[in-house]
Amino acid sequence: MTLSDTLHNLADSSAIFIAFLAGKCSRKKPDKYRTFGYQRQEFNINHITLQMGYGCCLGNEKLINQITT
Repeated sequence: MTLSDTLHNLADSSAIFIAFLAGKCSRKKPDKYRTFGYQRQEFNINHITLQMGYGCCLGNEKLINQITT
């Protein structure tokens, strides 16, 4: 297993863990501050995870371009 495979597996595991926590958070009942509950939090957390993944892809592309030029 190469280093790139290891980092890819780590990123996948992290995303799955964050999605699990988002699902758990979304099942909370409404309270004083969030009268409709926490269902929207699952969307927000998963959207942040998607943005982080996109940022990593862009950063990786820039790094490869700097190394090859």
